[in-house]
Amino acid sequence: MIGSQLWPKKRLIITLRWLIIIIISYLIIFGRSSVPLLSGSSLLIFMFIASNIFFYFLPKRFFMKPNFDYLMLSADTALISLGLYLTGQARTDFYLVYFLVIILATLGRNIIEIIGNAIIICIVYGILFLRAEEISGNYGAFLLLRIPFIFIIAFFYGTFVEKVKREQLNARRLAEEKTEMENILAISQTIASTLEMRNILAVIMEKIKEDIKGIDCSILLFRKDKKEPYLVQGKRKGEVEYVTINLSDYPELEKALTERKLLRITDVYQSPLLVNVSDRLAKERVVSLLVIPLVFENEVLGAMYLKSINRPSLFTSREISFYQVVANSAASALKNAQLFEEAKQQSITDELTGLYNHRHFQSLLKTEVERSKRSNQPLSVFMIDIDNLKLVNDNFGHASGDVVLQRVGSLLVKATRYSDIRARYGGDEFICLLPNTGLKQAYKVANRLCIDVHREFKNTFYKITSSIGVATFPASTDNPSDLIRLVDQAMYLAKHNGGNQVKSIEIDEIKDLKSWNLKTLEAFISVMSKRHFQTGEELVNRVREKLRGVFDEERIPKEIYATVASLVAAVDAKDHYTHGHSNKVVEYAIAIANRLRLPEKEVEKIRLAASLHDIGKIGVPESTLLASKRLNQNERSLVEQHPVIGVKILEPIHAFREILPLVKHHHENWDGSGYPDGLKQDGILLGAQIISLADVFHALTSRRPYRKALTFDQALQVLKEGAGKKWKKELVDIFIDILEQDRKLSSKESPIKRDKGTFPSSSEAVD
Repeated sequence: MIGSQLWPKKRLIITLRWLIIIIISYLIIFGRSSVPLLSGSSLLIFMFIASNIFFYFLPKRFFMKPNFDYLMLSADTALISLGLYLTGQARTDFYLVYFLVIILATLGRNIIEIIGNAIIICIVYGILFLRAEEISGNYGAFLLLRIPFIFIIAFFYGTFVEKVKREQLNARRLAEEKTEMENILAISQTIASTLEMRNILAVIMEKIKEDIKGIDCSILLFRKDKKEPYLVQGKRKGEVEYVTINLSDYPELEKALTERKLLRITDVYQSPLLVNVSDRLAKERVVSLLVIPLVFENEVLGAMYLKSINRPSLFTSREISFYQVVANSAASALKNAQLFEEAKQQSITDELTGLYNHRHFQSLLKTEVERSKRSNQPLSVFMIDIDNLKLVNDNFGHASGDVVLQRVGSLLVKATRYSDIRARYGGDEFICLLPNTGLKQAYKVANRLCIDVHREFKNTFYKITSSIGVATFPASTDNPSDLIRLVDQAMYLAKHNGGNQVKSIEIDEIKDLKSWNLKTLEAFISVMSKRHFQTGEELVNRVREKLRGVFDEERIPKEIYATVASLVAAVDAKDHYTHGHSNKVVEYAIAIANRLRLPEKEVEKIRLAASLHDIGKIGVPESTLLASKRLNQNERSLVEQHPVIGVKILEPIHAFREILPLVKHHHENWDGSGYPDGLKQDGILLGAQIISLADVFHALTSRRPYRKALTFDQALQVLKEGAGKKWKKELVDIFIDILEQDRKLSSKESPIKRDKGTFPSSSEAVD
């Protein structure tokens, strides 16, 4: 096949010319009896050999130029004719060597050029023949037939070459079309099998570069709101890089996108459009270019940017059709990838602030912790709690609160690096991971953010500040998995200390882990007790989590009383109409227990349970607790859940296990009409009956939003009416007797008093 890899044109020409040289040499040497070495005939042979050696070292590109064939035709025809003339062999059959010249001069040519070359050779040979011979008789006429014979043979050769060439062209076209279809199918299948934009872009660019040599493919896309154009360029296989550009520096792209039309420029240095960017094109060695807008349902997604490097390209209609099919498939796939990316981003992003959400942050945290362990590099984290956000929501509305969250989120982004991981952790809490960052540097970043937040809202009605906790592996802990727990504790310490500050943790601070946990637990409960929640579910779960594992002894340790004091304070702060209620219930309950001469251990259990009997009210909505009228059935059902909620909160502490039944059943009635389990008579533990009696009496004598407090005598009458129904009659009689004595006797002689075993205040417990 002419011009194929098996027989490239240069190799074929040199081989055929060696054949001509052999024939001419034979004609000259054997056509005469002797040939002197320096004769004209010998010189002719040397000229042929030298020319073929010259052609051997001549670069291949010269053989492909059109004028080269005509030059070779002229030279070889002249040399062969000169050889025939010098030897006088014009009338012999050596004239057939002209056919080799015709073949050489017409490799890859069409039939018209072959016939034209044959006519030239016929004329030259005819002149040579007529000058060398006398034309007479039949033999002379026969010899003259050689001239049309050369033409006829050349014609048939040309016809054959034309047919072969046409078949080769058709076969090559079919092969190219097949390859194009296979490539389009491969591209379509590949990009349809993935929704990852990076993979789609890599496949498109790789396929185009593989199939069409010398073509560089890039894809123009836009970031947010079509305002940030960037080029996606292929690197190594399967990898791409993103280069942000200014669209005004790429007038070819700008024109194609504006007009939404294909743009083809065959010579970039002759295009008026590209005059101002010729230096860039020269540096990139671009000669021709093609831009195809990527359009999906009338939306311009970007453009396919094709550049011919180091050589001109006409970008034929067939090539353009191929690129347009690829562009259409790419536009559809990219749109699907964009929608998938948006959905994926929404699933991992907080809608209000645009930061990562809590769930995605947890997955990223695991990755960064493992990376920190492997690389032995520091990993810092700080957590931000917005001070006074609840007041903003209450006084200015939740829309204003949302604005505060958005502004703090923006300040967090500005204060941190692109590589840092920022997220909205909870309602008014943000968190940030700082890989490869030590404690001091993390503290500086957090402190700068704290200052920025204060400055942002300083001159507003909101008076927003922030409390930030900072922890670092390994400066704060030798286990990076503990970072979130520590930074949460540090944040509550900062808030407990007044807010608008940063608290970082050194590893020495948590050597005594139990003291540290107790300290931070008190800070947490103190902060929570000052907040006003519409729902207590968040507080219940967080208190439960904080309590988990803090106390793991079987017996009640000394430190637990400080925790109890804080929990009681949280309940009292929640329902300020019954402020001090828990302490009064403790006093009444202890008085009853002492009158019954219960063992000291049992008295201690009653004291602790009476202190915490209403802890479950933390989980009851404020709107229900502070209702100004009697509760409806739904509201009453919520309140009746507080004993169960209380047990749920206290369960994590082993030391509270024995008092859980007392907390849970302090609203059970002697006749079985109580809640939550409907227990009756001796099925109710004595301690729970005692707490119930004390609880009701103090509630009756306390003012409520929907009624005034009952007098002492009115409350006693209610107790008497409940004897044998709500409470065991003997227990009611004992309690009434205690109350009567308390009214008659002085505080020193009263049976209701705080003795050395009574539940202490928080400060007393700490001391």
